[in-house]
Amino acid sequence: MTLANANRTVIKKPSLRLNEADDVVGVKANEDHYIHRMMQAFGAPWRTTTNSRNSTPQLQTAWDDWQDKTCTRVSKTIISRSDPNLLQAAATVLMHFVYEAHEVTPTNPHPGPRVVGSAKVNPTLKCSDRVEGIIRGIRDIGQVREDVLTQTRLPEFVADPTAFVAKKGANKVNNETKK
Repeated sequence: MTLANANRTVIKKPSLRLNEADDVVGVKANEDHYIHRMMQAFGAPWRTTTNSRNSTPQLQTAWDDWQDKTCTRVSKTIISRSDPNLLQAAATVLMHFVYEAHEVTPTNPHPGPRVVGSAKVNPTLKCSDRVEGIIRGIRDIGQVREDVLTQTRLPEFVADPTAFVAKKGANKVNNETKK
């Protein structure tokens, strides 16, 4: 069995159901721009609110500590690797996961994001909207920054960037309220 056949058998990929024409060609033509924006998102101020209706001062403090600790760890990783291409490489890999979800090829006649576990899939996002959601996610949540750098859960992030980020935040809030 070839790797391509094995992947098609093992990995579910629901087809995209776009309400308008996809813009993957335009995104690919502007790849450098999008990669640069992803790299800039790593240095942007992170989200400081929990987005929880039941936020308390203690929860807010735990949120701030989590964001600060995670973003600091990511920054230290970037510095310790001392490779000027680290962020660009991570963003490039992530962009190719996006292309896989959108580009029609002979081996991918019905593109769509990979389904991983219980990941939510948004099959109606056109390519540029998916990339914009990814950029917002990297900017907002330190744990997402770490996931991108370590290449962890990228298919789930690409499948629905907004849901992925919301789940990261909700998990932190839920874990803190259980304490």
